[in-house]
Amino acid sequence: MIPKSVKKKSHDWDAIISIALIVFVNVAIVAFLVVGNVRLFVKKQDMRAQLIDLNQEVQQLAQKNQELEKTFSEATSTDRVESVMRDEGQYKKSGEQVVVVVGNEQNNQQVPVVEKKDFLHRLADFFSKMFGF
Repeated sequence: MIPKSVKKKSHDWDAIISIALIVFVNVAIVAFLVVGNVRLFVKKQDMRAQLIDLNQEVQQLAQKNQELEKTFSEATSTDRVESVMRDEGQYKKSGEQVVVVVGNEQNNQQVPVVEKKDFLHRLADFFSKMFGF
């Protein structure tokens, strides 16, 4: 007869190998999950830093946009356009005379400025000269 203790010893090795295999698989799964979690954490931190940078850039661009809109509205206002054109001698109202001072202060000569006509007036003048209207 075979003693019972011998059977237990072979059975014990099977149990030890099975338990070791289960522990190894569980440790491998946990290690895989931990590594994945660490990667996600690092990626999340990078994304947060990038989000902060982009929010700062958005604020800077919004501020620059407001400044440009203010400058544009000032530059396109009719009073401003008229003022700039008057300063440059390119615009005059009817009944006004424009005097342009050319040269240095010692040589004050008045040079008359030719009134510029818009496109429709020039076109009307062209046809009136052509057809004798």
